[in-house]
Amino acid sequence: MLLAVGRLASQKDHGCLIDAFAILAPRFPDWTLRIVGEGDLRGQLERQIADRGLVERIELPGAIREIDAEYRKASLFVSPSKYESFGLATAESLLNGTPAVVFDDCPGTDALIENGVNGVLVDGRKGRAEALANALGRLMDAPQEIERLSQAGASRIREVYGLSKTLDAWESVLRDFAARC
Repeated sequence: MLLAVGRLASQKDHGCLIDAFAILAPRFPDWTLRIVGEGDLRGQLERQIADRGLVERIELPGAIREIDAEYRKASLFVSPSKYESFGLATAESLLNGTPAVVFDDCPGTDALIENGVNGVLVDGRKGRAEALANALGRLMDAPQEIERLSQAGASRIREVYGLSKTLDAWESVLRDFAARC
């Protein structure tokens, strides 16, 4: 299963993901897409899914409380976002061992992914949906590659954003602030 998590809003570009999945669906009949979240674009996305004949393959379950279970059930996390302030859903996916596929021009998520180590960075400048479909298709054809990426995801995030690093950063900020007062 492919998983996306986020508000159903234009910045998240779930329409691009639906188009990419429509390209892949005939080749991968056992795969589904689950887009978790709620927002103003729900109706538009539901129509897009219906227009592409993918009602049985793409789920829009709304907001879900136990999101960690969703990450653990997924084979791949996909963020088609155009912009993220941090990329919390991407970080959560990696912490849960779900490799992420994101666009390389998306501030907030691109910094979380080390291309080919804990996920895949997609160059969407020549057609976002097609580029995303190509990247996803390569991984969907290679379960051993998904497993390899999965192994590195949590350790990389903990290394960069773990508690000790975060506490050190806050301590530095507080020291700097105290020195100015």
